[in-house]
Amino acid sequence: YKHPSGISLDKLEFKTDGRILGEASLDVDSKLKLWVSAEDGRQDVGKPIKSHGKLGVEYVSPGVLVAQSDVDVVNGPTVNGSAVLSLGGESRVLAGFQATYNTQLDEKDQKPEFLDYNVGLAKVNKSWEASVRSFNKVSNLQFSLLSRVNPQVTFGAQLDYQVDRNTQGLTIGGCFRPDGDTRMSAKISSL
Repeated sequence: YKHPSGISLDKLEFKTDGRILGEASLDVDSKLKLWVSAEDGRQDVGKPIKSHGKLGVEYVSPGVLVAQSDVDVVNGPTVNGSAVLSLGGESRVLAGFQATYNTQLDEKDQKPEFLDYNVGLAKVNKSWEASVRSFNKVSNLQFSLLSRVNPQVTFGAQLDYQVDRNTQGLTIGGCFRPDGDTRMSAKISSL
């Protein structure tokens, strides 16, 4: 539902487990969006807390920058942020980061901490893409290569490396699309 004032009710869920989720947003202009999300209700004993109350902002400048940040005022408060910068035209370089920081203001015995932080870099053009990105506080790295051989054939490979455990995994795959309605895919993974 979108009110004439510009405020949208994006989601309202009454879940079968007795929880309620609501999300609303406001498009300030074509590039800037403010949003709020909240979930609360019955909490099962021994299960992770699902409740949250988030305030967020998104900024999108097509082809140049995408940035997002939110604050969960219920848990922590916890601050999340990410941004991807795009440089170039059809053949471009993308660089990005993501971080999650818990201020621990709701826990007197805890110190503030980064829950997660990661970076990524990619080179993209019409016929191929190559990227490297991190996961889990930069303890896992993922290297990817995607080649569009022609409009019907795509080939890709991905190498996963866990820095802290010195373990690797390799996945190779391909896709063939003989027409708009048919797709055949195959992959081999060492994991």
